[in-house]
Amino acid sequence: MQFKNEDYLQEFIHSVTGGTREVEMPDGSRVDVITRDAVIEVKPKLTRSALLQAMAQAQIYGSHHPDKRRVIAGCTPSDEEASYTTADRIRSQGIEVWYVDQMREFQEAWDDLHETEYEHEEEPGFDWSRPFGDLFNSDPQDDGDGDSGWIAILMIGALLLFLIGLNRRPVAPASPGSSSGIPMFSAGEYGSAVVGRIPQGAAVSILKCGDDFVQISYQGREGWVRDFEVSGKCQ
Repeated sequence: MQFKNEDYLQEFIHSVTGGTREVEMPDGSRVDVITRDAVIEVKPKLTRSALLQAMAQAQIYGSHHPDKRRVIAGCTPSDEEASYTTADRIRSQGIEVWYVDQMREFQEAWDDLHETEYEHEEEPGFDWSRPFGDLFNSDPQDDGDGDSGWIAILMIGALLLFLIGLNRRPVAPASPGSSSGIPMFSAGEYGSAVVGRIPQGAAVSILKCGDDFVQISYQGREGWVRDFEVSGKCQ
């Protein structure tokens, strides 16, 4: 997820959570987003310094609305480990930390919002809409060389290989700023300690699927990765 500035991020979070933006407090401060049950302080990137600043603001908002959850929301920074460590400290104070670019609810809203951007025109070439049965009946006049039956055989072979390897999936390309690989966490929850990294494109074994994380095994070590960083659908 990329946002031009904090205002765009605020509007996006507000579109998902509902509530009201820019609500003035008795002391003159303003809550970025306030909902029926939460006061939300928004930061574009949840760096260590941004989190500490937001924590102080969230504590002030909470004093005016003790009945509401205190939340800090923003996107994952390049220095993930420092951010997660700071987030753990903040959570111990009773303040929630949302990495919106990692949360399924926000990911789905983002995909819906930008769905038209991913539409593309299929390049001319092989007609994938043709039934497999028709392909085996190759006609020399169909494409001049009678290879359509062989194409079908190759496609079915590729499908079988995929089914055999369903439990071995490559991790997605590393996100910007994490050139050393995909982080593997100790538990399937935000802010968990990073216990290792998986090289880009490496094959992993799927052990368990959670809401936002997938438990995997890689080279004899078990851990958790964010679900959007594993290629394919989690079963």
